Amino acid sequence: MVSVAKGYYSTYGGDKGFWEMAIINPKGGIDYDVDEDIFRGDVLGYLTDVNVIDILSELKRRHKHRRTITHMFNTVILRDEESD
Repeated sequence: MVSVAKGYYSTYGGDKGFWEMAIINPKGGIDYDVDEDIFRGDVLGYLTDVNVIDILSELKRRHKHRRTITHMFNTVILRDEESD
């Protein structure tokens, strides 16, 4: 699951209008071991709209075997198609 959030107090750069992005595991915690070349084992912060679109596009390309099942607030949840 990819979480994309912007908040004044709770995100990296949110008070300046930037986005934060992280990979979330099924238990709701941050997954630091996925797409390490993009996320560098951390939460990404201070992202512009263009940064978010570029990263989501790359993740979509890499994980095209998955599909979007839910859009809730600013969170996109992905699951394997085989799990239907």
